[in-house]
Formats: sequence, structure tokens, C-alpha cells
Amino acid sequence: MTTGSFRGAAAALMLLPLAALVLAQTPTPLVLNLDRDLKIIVTYPLEVKYGSAVRVLFDITAMDNVTISKMQVRFVLVHEGGAAVLYDQAIVENKVLPAGYQIQVAVSFQAAVPQPRPPVEPFLELYMTVEYTVDNKTKFFEYKSAPILVPRATYEELSSALAAAQQKAALADQLAQRVRELELKLANESGKCVVLSEQLRNLNSEWSALKEKVGGLQADNSALRARVAELESENFRLQQELASLREERGSLSSKLSSTQDVYSATLAELNSLRSRYESLSAEAGTLKAALVVTASAAAVLAVALALFLAKRRNAPPIPPPPPQQPSASGPPFRPRANTGDPAFDDPPPPTIPVGYVLTASD
Repeated sequence: MTTGSFRGAAAALMLLPLAALVLAQTPTPLVLNLDRDLKIIVTYPLEVKYGSAVRVLFDITAMDNVTISKMQVRFVLVHEGGAAVLYDQAIVENKVLPAGYQIQVAVSFQAAVPQPRPPVEPFLELYMTVEYTVDNKTKFFEYKSAPILVPRATYEELSSALAAAQQKAALADQLAQRVRELELKLANESGKCVVLSEQLRNLNSEWSALKEKVGGLQADNSALRARVAELESENFRLQQELASLREERGSLSSKLSSTQDVYSATLAELNSLRSRYESLSAEAGTLKAALVVTASAAAVLAVALALFLAKRRNAPPIPPPPPQQPSASGPPFRPRANTGDPAFDDPPPPTIPVGYVLTASD
């Protein structure tokens, strides 16, 4: 039998007692007419939950002048182990009721018996006896009611339980469908789990390799950090040198500026000297030509002088003139030299060898 058919059968079995309870729940009070002398209306529940309190109302109306000698009421709880009297009292005794007079009596008791376990499907029975006198006649009436159900749960509770059971059955169907879907999904996910397990093993292997690589990279990182520290120190030193070189560059720039000024002045002076040199070179050329002519003339004069001196050495000396008396008014008389005589001329200038020619470079 499938789960759905089992739940359907269980629901059908639960509906059987509920149908009986529906019939028993008809709230029709018990109306008794005793020979048109007394009218007794008994209002009591046709269903009582076991262990709860029961309240029964007796409404007695006199149809004629009646004297009620005794009205005895007894409630008996019948169960599988026997019967137990729950209430047994005379509710009316020696009561004179004129015609049309009405009295009400309420009876209360608990629908339970003192035993450890509640009985199985118990029910209540009402026993009522009435002894009264009318027109000097004594009459006796006895009544036994239909069974009053005493279930462990009332109709409302069973209806609520049935509704809850139906909801649970619907929920069970939904859960069964969900279980089938989850089983199918589980099968699919199991296959995925196998694939993911293989991927996990591969990832673990890759993770181990990456972990080793990370160790190597960390070592490289430490070395690079040390290298970076060295480079930072070197950079700091070079920055200091750069600052010093910038200061030196500033000083050299000022020196370069002054040097450029000196260079410009020197270049101007050089140009001036070059112009002067060119002028002097031209003048030296002119002087060179004049010097050659002068040297030639000096050579001729030197030859002539040499011939003159040689001739003079060979000539006799000239006698001295007679002495003269000095004049009282002036210096002694000195004979004037003969301007035509070479002996009385000034000595010639120094001679320059003919073989030496003055050039511009000299």
C-alpha cells in the first residue's frame, strides 16, 4: 500500500466517529410530559469530554396543583470496567407546586472516575424518578436517558484534529513530492560531488604547489626588500650628491657666465689683435722691402769706406798748422774741417752682412 492510499484510509476511519458525533451533537432538550400533570425539560449536553465538568438544568412546570414528594436524579458513568455513580441526589422533595408554577434546578458534577488510566469509550446514563401527588392520587414516574458520549476529545477538538490531520496529509504529500525532487536532485548533486571531489583534489595539489611557490616568492620578496633598502640608501646618497652637484652647478653656472664674458672680451681682443697683426704684417712687408734697399745701400757704402780707408793709409800725413794766439775774448781757434775731406766726415753706420735679409717673421 502506498503512502497516499494509507493516509486516505486513515482519514476515512477518522470520519466514521465524527459522523456519529455530528448526530449526537444535536442540541435537542429532553421534554417529558407526565400525564399532563408535570412538564419536565432536561437540558444537558449530548457529549461531554472526559474529565470535564457537566452542568444539567432541570426546568419543572406544574400543569395542575401538584405536590412533588421526591424527585431523584442519578448519573452513572459506564465503562469497560463497570459503572460508577457520579451524582445521586434528590433535587426536589415535598414541594407543593400550584398550577402554572415553575422551578429550575441545576446539577453539576465531573465526568471522571478515580482510576490511573482513563476508560475506553465511556458514556453517561441519566436515571430519574419522580413521585408526586395530584388530586389525592400518588403517581410514580421513572426515566432512563439515551447514552451521553464521554470521549477523550470533543467534536470540536476532533474536527480541529481532523483539519490538522488533513493539513498534515497535504503537507505530507507535498513533502513526499519534495522528497522525490530532492532524491533526484541528490542523485544529480552526487554526480557533481564526485566531479567536485576530483576538482578539490586537483585544487589541493595546485594549492600545495602554490604554497611552495609562495614560500619561494616570500624568500624573493625578503631579498628584494633588502635590495630595496640598499637602493633606498644608495638613492639617498645620490640625492645628497645630486643636491651637492646642483649647488656646484649653480656655482659653475655663475663661473660659466663670467667665463663667457671673459671669453667674449678675449675674443673681441683677439679680433682686434688679428686686425692689428694683419696691419703690422702689411707694414712689415713694406719695411722688409725698404730694409732690403737700405741693406744694399749700406753694403755699397761699406765697400766705398773700405776703399777710402785703404787709400788713406797709403797717403803721407798732412803737416799740422802753425799755432795761433788765443783770443782774449773767445775760445782758442780750431781749424774748420774740410767738408770735402773724408777724414773729417762722421763715421759710417754699422754695416749689416749682405747675406742676411730681414723678413716679416723676424
